[in-house]
Amino acid sequence: DLIPPKAWAVLSFWYEGGPIIERSVANMESGNILELWPYRLKVRLCDAKGRPRPSEMVVMFSQQSTGQQLVNFLCKSFEVEPERARLWNYFYFRENEWQ
Repeated sequence: DLIPPKAWAVLSFWYEGGPIIERSVANMESGNILELWPYRLKVRLCDAKGRPRPSEMVVMFSQQSTGQQLVNFLCKSFEVEPERARLWNYFYFRENEWQ
């Protein structure tokens, strides 16, 4: 935790609540860095023919995470076997971007 629970409780009391803003701390060679702008991904399941289903889920994901970590997290969230999962970067495809 960046802010200890007791300090958060005091801040929340002083400012009458507010949303909890969850962010990751990345361990870099130069030290720990707070990720203010994690990836915000819209995720959809597809049917057997590859067509997207109408519902979607928005997830925040660390820029330091790997594509495999993203797949594992999403498979657990959607209760899908990892062998059946695929990722597509619909708008900005670059070769080897998720390795």
